[in-house]
Amino acid sequence: MGIMTFLGNLASNTQFHKTPLWITYKPQQHRVNADQIRTILESLEEGDIFLSKHNGYKSNSLIPGFYNHVGLYVGENKIVHSIGEGVVKYDILKFLRCDSVAQLRYNGADGLKEHACEKALELYKAGTKYDYTFTKGNESFYCSELINKCYKHIFDHLFKHVKSKWIPRFIVRKIIKEEIIIPQSLYDNEPRLEKINEFRN
Repeated sequence: MGIMTFLGNLASNTQFHKTPLWITYKPQQHRVNADQIRTILESLEEGDIFLSKHNGYKSNSLIPGFYNHVGLYVGENKIVHSIGEGVVKYDILKFLRCDSVAQLRYNGADGLKEHACEKALELYKAGTKYDYTFTKGNESFYCSELINKCYKHIFDHLFKHVKSKWIPRFIVRKIIKEEIIIPQSLYDNEPRLEKINEFRN
């Protein structure tokens, strides 16, 4: 396992608690509740984009914005997304084990949603790797880069250099050298994505 893979997995699965002071690895408690999940399940459409947040994870310090992860609903209660082990397919109930979630829907009538689902499943079946180098143009993808790929790069205008509140800029640039798409930019800066549901807990 490379050092970037190790550090990425460690940051994504470690949770810090202030009071009382302790650290947990792969915590299992989540704040999105049954009623909120039921509301989401009743409104699902293939191609929906889901943004999620897990409170307290140290990866939140590196990724700016409220939301720090994103996945694509491909039908049959499955979400395809990219995590440390690569592009994976989760049951939606597993994906929704988080603390806050937003459900966005592309409002175009150009067949892009269908294409996005097909492409996501293709990349999943191909065993596509996670992009630990955050580099454009290779054949691996971090979470929001995967969404852009599946939607035929219509979100290319959202690429930018990231800034972190807590980590010095020179350290961020050492890890993420190029412009990237962050999950929050899909929420803030893309008018073609309609908010269907959102639960911030």
